[in-house]
Amino acid sequence: MQRVRQQQDKVNDKTMKVPLTKETVADYWTEMLNKKAGEMPRIEEALRNARVELQDNIIVIHTVDAYLNVEMRPFTVSMIEWMRHESGIDNLMFRLELEQIDVEVRPYTTNEKYDAMLKVNPHMEELKKILNDIEL
Repeated sequence: MQRVRQQQDKVNDKTMKVPLTKETVADYWTEMLNKKAGEMPRIEEALRNARVELQDNIIVIHTVDAYLNVEMRPFTVSMIEWMRHESGIDNLMFRLELEQIDVEVRPYTTNEKYDAMLKVNPHMEELKKILNDIEL
């Protein structure tokens, strides 16, 4: 953010605006999240992990969190107003884009389920021994 402040200090004419670049958007984004920390606890981590880029006057937020769009709605107005005020660019907008992650999905084997249950409750092994000894 210091880089943006230095550019603003160099601008003599108050009508001139510091041009938005990838770096200045990243600075504004980080500063905005720091200032709004605590206001949006459910989405703050997702927003910090999101990849942010600039396309014309649109700040594009790339994320893998499908619920971020819904959770972000109540905060969008205050977020964009803050970014517009700080940058001096009135027609700045946000757009959220979901990225898909290719994940192999396969069913768990019986042994994998058992091992997972043992991690949660180590006494399962004793129970298994007791039940195996019982004749039905």
